[in-house]
Amino acid sequence: MSDPLAVPLDVKLMNLTASVLFMGCVALVVAAGGWWVLRHPAFSIGSLSVQGEFTHNNAVTLRANVAHKLVGNFFTVDLRQVREAFESVPWVRHAAVRRQFPNQLQISLEEHVPVALWGPESGSGMLNSFGEVFEANVDDVDQDDLPRLYGPAGQSVEVLDMYGRLRPILKQVELDLAELELTPRGGWRATLDSGAMIELGSGSV
Repeated sequence: MSDPLAVPLDVKLMNLTASVLFMGCVALVVAAGGWWVLRHPAFSIGSLSVQGEFTHNNAVTLRANVAHKLVGNFFTVDLRQVREAFESVPWVRHAAVRRQFPNQLQISLEEHVPVALWGPESGSGMLNSFGEVFEANVDDVDQDDLPRLYGPAGQSVEVLDMYGRLRPILKQVELDLAELELTPRGGWRATLDSGAMIELGSGSV
């Protein structure tokens, strides 16, 4: 039985060249299709669905504040930048963003819940229920219902925690805590709603 004839080298080269050209054409078609999809008007961001419980914002103003900052279409928009744009709006604590095919972004928002004023009266700082400092218009809240807390930068959680422990103790003797300060030296200074000031020293309750 004779051996099969060997394929000439030039035929092998032609087959290889044809395969390379075919794969190149396929890649070009795929790239062109991708380019068309990424830029087709059908995939422009058509709507922003904003969800959440709002007290100091509403969905209409939130969309208006952020829509002009969006860059790209449904496929190319940077979701991290969208999230940061929403979180830069006053009163917004956290935003979660996801795509909804074919052209919608769904945003779930959480607002800050103010529990105290933070820093001097001339400022706009407040604390939320997590002890986080945020800036917003203090005229949007009833300031008479919120205590004013002070402390070094980065220690707002500790100050809020001390307030939460100290207030019920004072309530037992019919005193109400209006202000609490953690001094730079680590001492505590409490001011009652009557205006009386109490130096508590350092340490915990």
